[in-house]
Amino acid sequence: MTPRSSTASPLIGASLDCATSWQLPRCAGLRKALEIALLCEPIDADEALRLGLVNRVVAADRLAEEVDVMARKLAHGPPLALAHLKRLLRQADQHDLHSQLSIRSGKPTIDFPILFIPSAAEA
Repeated sequence: MTPRSSTASPLIGASLDCATSWQLPRCAGLRKALEIALLCEPIDADEALRLGLVNRVVAADRLAEEVDVMARKLAHGPPLALAHLKRLLRQADQHDLHSQLSIRSGKPTIDFPILFIPSAAEA
């Protein structure tokens, strides 16, 4: 059975819940968001992936393994750089390119060990 999802709120006389009304147009575009929200038709996993509503589609029996791999990658990453990157990406739609670049250049983040690599002359 293929996983499916839909916006059921309008079927019970309610508007979209949580942040769906904010996120859906940003991911799928306004026209597709209107179609999804107003018609309440189920969307399968492949369509959700194509529209950018999900990042990955994983078989149920591999879900825990995939989550573990992703969590380990994040846990072993440079925490300050990752935090700064998340802030930059979250605020990107609030700024034009020039503003975003000046924010980035104003707070460079280096969060990795600096390794000494001898040059060929020193080796």
